[in-house]
Amino acid sequence: MLRARANPDNVERLLLDTAAQDGTKVRIGFSQDPGQAGESQAQHLVRVLSGFSVTPAAESGDDGGWFESGSLHLRGVQTF
Repeated sequence: MLRARANPDNVERLLLDTAAQDGTKVRIGFSQDPGQAGESQAQHLVRVLSGFSVTPAAESGDDGGWFESGSLHLRGVQTF
């Protein structure tokens, strides 16, 4: 897991660099904000990370999703 504060362009670069280091066998998952803006951002990131296995997950609104994100990381799914 990588933590950083960055502007949007640098975030994309960090995602691509991390995905390249992890390789194509590592699945990439990230939370998708609710609403149209979240859908648009998720579609954009999937395009940016083409060639990698990417799965956005819509936020459900309950706090249980945070635990699920952590469990995905433990099972070898890279989460951002």
